[in-house]
Amino acid sequence: MWLHTHLIQDMLSICREVFKGGVHYAWASVPTYPSGVIGFLLCAKDGPPVDFLTPVNPIEKIEGATKDGREMRFYNSEIHRAAFILPTFVKRELEAYNTSTEKEKPEKPAAKPVKMKVMRDSAITAS
Repeated sequence: MWLHTHLIQDMLSICREVFKGGVHYAWASVPTYPSGVIGFLLCAKDGPPVDFLTPVNPIEKIEGATKDGREMRFYNSEIHRAAFILPTFVKRELEAYNTSTEKEKPEKPAAKPVKMKVMRDSAITAS
C-alpha cells in the first residue's frame, strides 16, 4: 500500500467484477518484505456476502488451541480484524474508487462455524 495503491485499486476493481460473494483488502506487517507491509485480497466467488472481517472459527475458541504451549504467539481474532483497518491515505484513495472495506456489511453469514480441535501432533481436525 505504500508503493502501489493504484495497483490495489485496479485489482479490487477486477476482483469485484469476477467475485460476487465479496472482495476485501487486508494487510499485515512483514518486516522482510519491501516496505515492511504485504497486502491480501480476500475474495468469495458467489453466494451471500462474506464477512471476512470476523473469523468464522475464532482461534481462541478452537478446543486445545491454547493448551500445551500450542497457543499462537501473534495471531488472534483482534489481529485478524485489525488487518482490515487501513491507514487514512489508503482508505481515502480506495474509497475514491468505491471500494471501502468498512462500508460493506454482509446481510447474513455465508458459512456456519465448524467445531475444530487441535490434536497432540499439532494437527487440526474439524467435525
